Amino acid sequence: MSAGGSFGDIARRYCDYTGESLQYVKSCLDIDRATPIPAAPDDQARLEAMILRQLTNRGMRFAHFLGISRIRLQPDNTLIIYLDAVGDLPISGAYSVVEALMPAALPNIQVDGVIGLRVASIGGADLVLRLLGTGAKVILRASQNDVAWNAKLRRRKEILDSDADQIAVWDEPALTSHELEHLDHYGLHPTERDDMAWLGSALLRRINIVQTVSTAYSLRLWTNMRHQWVIDTDTRRDVLLNHTRLMEALTDPVWGIPLEVHKSDCDCRVDSLFNTCCMFTLTHPHDRPGAIQMRCHYERHSDTRDREALERVGADPAWLDRVLPNPPGTAGLDNPEHQRRQREWLQASIPIRN
Repeated sequence: MSAGGSFGDIARRYCDYTGESLQYVKSCLDIDRATPIPAAPDDQARLEAMILRQLTNRGMRFAHFLGISRIRLQPDNTLIIYLDAVGDLPISGAYSVVEALMPAALPNIQVDGVIGLRVASIGGADLVLRLLGTGAKVILRASQNDVAWNAKLRRRKEILDSDADQIAVWDEPALTSHELEHLDHYGLHPTERDDMAWLGSALLRRINIVQTVSTAYSLRLWTNMRHQWVIDTDTRRDVLLNHTRLMEALTDPVWGIPLEVHKSDCDCRVDSLFNTCCMFTLTHPHDRPGAIQMRCHYERHSDTRDREALERVGADPAWLDRVLPNPPGTAGLDNPEHQRRQREWLQASIPIRN
């Protein structure tokens, strides 16, 4: 099976998944219709999965989900990750990436960040990272307003050096004793091992599709105790919840990830008195290790603070109008009639004790 339609259609679809600019795709890319978003080889997939898992830990709100504005696939099948400049915390987007990714030894045989990650080079807005012992690399491209990588690495090292129990290890030419002890004691996270890394890599290469296709205004991505990737989204009740379209995009036989719906529990009634959550588990059709759990929260509120916070970090106004309309719509939101029905439900459900 291959991607159908005109080149313009294919280019726009490519942009939907990667966040790439349409002008760049039309002028610079020769898209393979059979595999428009190719899978990464093993070492590259492992590095990409490791980076994605650490980027989810920044705890900041950005203009784009996870602070990634676009993914650019290189001719050698490596990535450039474009980063948002600012989030809703008083540190730059680039520094938060350094803090999340660069390995640092902590007490109790533990290393934070990506074990084996090293700086290959720095040039302009680009921080080129490599994984020791492999040919895998990823380029982090900062916003033009946030390009001082050397200063950010130096600042991070100063902060670690000020704590006697923490050591920066990303300048070392080989795996340090701290990293080896961590691997011996904890091993790699299961989602970063060779048999499961393909899924984290596939998600990273398509990360923009969640923001393009869904009506969610918020995304949290993490891994649970079952070693599944959890896509956790919030959609406001005055906006249509279209999780079916998102799942179709994620599992598209040409553009998506080779997954299928294994389990579903859908409860997204607009007339529900309370917030609801639909849950779906996506697994490989031939039992390849790795799974995605989707949690789609449908929220009954019309709070404008979420939109205001996203406006402050530079979110696209057209996207905000789609996912957080202002003024809010009325369907499914708190209003006097809803509040009356909710009180009646609570009175009927909670026994009165004399």
